[in-house]
Amino acid sequence: INNTKHLSLTMSSDQPVITVGDTTLYQRDIDLVISSTAWINDNIIGFYFDYLHLYYKDKDIEEKICFISPPTINCINNYLEDINDITEMLSPLNLPEKNLILIPINNHSNKFISGGSHWSLVLFKKSEKKFCIIDSVNDANKKYSISTINKLYNSLNLTKNDFTIEQLDSPQQINGYDCGVYVCAHANYEILKYLDVPDLPNITPDYIKEFRKHILNLINKFIDERNNNNNNNNNNNFVQRNRFISPRGNKTSDDSSIGIIKKNNNNFTPEGYLNKKSKKLKAWTRRYFALKSGFLYYYKKKYDTKPLGGIDLLLFHLREHPGSAVFELVSAQKTHMYQADSIEICAQWVSAILNEIKSLRSDVMRKSSRKIATLFTKQNFGINDLYANPDKQGLLKVKVNTGKLFSRGWNSRWCILKNEYFYYFRSQEDLSQPLGDINILFSFAKPKDGQTGGKKFCFEIVSSDKSYVFACENAEELKDWVQTLQETNTTLMNAILRNTIEERRKSVLSTLKDDFKNIESIAVNNRKRLKNVLLRQENLKCADCDANEPRWASINIGVFICIDCSGVHRNLGAHISKVRSCTLDEWEDDTIDFFEKKGNYIVNQKYESTLGSNTEYTKINPNSSPEDRKSFIYAKYKDHAFMS
Repeated sequence: INNTKHLSLTMSSDQPVITVGDTTLYQRDIDLVISSTAWINDNIIGFYFDYLHLYYKDKDIEEKICFISPPTINCINNYLEDINDITEMLSPLNLPEKNLILIPINNHSNKFISGGSHWSLVLFKKSEKKFCIIDSVNDANKKYSISTINKLYNSLNLTKNDFTIEQLDSPQQINGYDCGVYVCAHANYEILKYLDVPDLPNITPDYIKEFRKHILNLINKFIDERNNNNNNNNNNNFVQRNRFISPRGNKTSDDSSIGIIKKNNNNFTPEGYLNKKSKKLKAWTRRYFALKSGFLYYYKKKYDTKPLGGIDLLLFHLREHPGSAVFELVSAQKTHMYQADSIEICAQWVSAILNEIKSLRSDVMRKSSRKIATLFTKQNFGINDLYANPDKQGLLKVKVNTGKLFSRGWNSRWCILKNEYFYYFRSQEDLSQPLGDINILFSFAKPKDGQTGGKKFCFEIVSSDKSYVFACENAEELKDWVQTLQETNTTLMNAILRNTIEERRKSVLSTLKDDFKNIESIAVNNRKRLKNVLLRQENLKCADCDANEPRWASINIGVFICIDCSGVHRNLGAHISKVRSCTLDEWEDDTIDFFEKKGNYIVNQKYESTLGSNTEYTKINPNSSPEDRKSFIYAKYKDHAFMS
């Protein structure tokens, strides 16, 4: 991009294959294009933007169109906070003079590691003074687009009142991995539209498949030209209209006539021996593991066809242990520890599992975006009302742990919980741009025992690739934050993930039927047994408030409870009540055995034996206030106030 040096996110673990403009492609980047089911990364998108810039360089439009590269946007969003620094950095691009500016947007927000799971495109049209958001997954990246626009408009000599923002109707992807290809295809389309080219392409899923091949053909053409011009080191001379595919996709050549880049045969296969243990066990157990269809299965030996067990990665978060061969998979209820034979093998497992988790969650967000798209409800919207009317807000101290680096000291941040996102800002007075955000659907919150970094009242939010520790002023504030976050997570999971998880498990059982017949029979039998227990007359209502059809349970107490009471049970702590979903979680034989002997009637005979004669408390009902619900459940299970 226009004589500007960019921050590179590319690791130097393998050799570069080709350099075009400011972008160096490595074999691992090109493998993503070769694969028909992999995301293309920032390097591939940067390559295509550089290609477009070079292609149109002599068509008298170079001074009218600007392609801002992904590394540049990453640097602005994750490294620069001062608007003056951003303006100075972008000044060589002469943005105020551009008629059309193309800006790739990614939902990556961690400056310590590369990442992100979704790409979209933002356009600035000078003639209309409008920023246009083009997203192939509804409005999944709106807040990231708004965030970037907030940081860029000053570099265009604009004020907040000088422009509008519009979410355009755009073709939608039908999978969880083509978003980056859509960005490149839309960039191509918008330039052709700007040039008034007739017969614009129709962007369909089939067109996107061909466009991925088009990008690969371009890469091979550059490599072929480089090989034929060993004495010419200037890649900028490689683009020749009679030899290369134009952005319209014509003048294509058969792949057999050029040097197709072959996929690296040394790619890691996510199978092999690992040592495992849970938090309850002190000794490591060696098992053979295989990552299949979003589930991590383990076997006693390599060639066994029947797994001993497995976990659904959609419900877990990965936690690394830097400098060791250990990693963890963590959920709100369970922690599994794994140890590889070397740090290198551990890193390969971590990468494979993280990619699988990102893919699963991207697919869920794509399918469920309409259910949870509550931040923006209008086609045109302002930039000052994104965080109005929050579910909860307040001042907290924060430390961030990326798994590789823990932030030094505590920072005061104004925190807002709204809908499915938890935001934190530099101050209450400056809500124009959050410093970070956490998707509560794919996170869990829990209080921290004892002191953390000298702070007493702390809680932790664990997300996909890092954890956050927040310090409150007192115990009551701590409980309130944790309970609100847990209830939000429970509500989202119940609304969004229930059907998704059931569909995934049915699909896996169908696809892997030959390998997992025992899993199927056990799971079906356990579901039948659990259903029978739930249908007992005593278990048709919540044990605490009598709400109909409870679908949550306290597995160490032996009662079925409703979703509202489950949030309070979680807040009691696992040492008092361990909460499990009757629909989202798998139930072991011994747990169902326990419930067949217990149930709401028997347990309440113990925990509510003196409730009728108690003058301070009465049994709550489904319409009880959150305060009354919390007070009653704490008195019942923590204080044993109604036991004889």
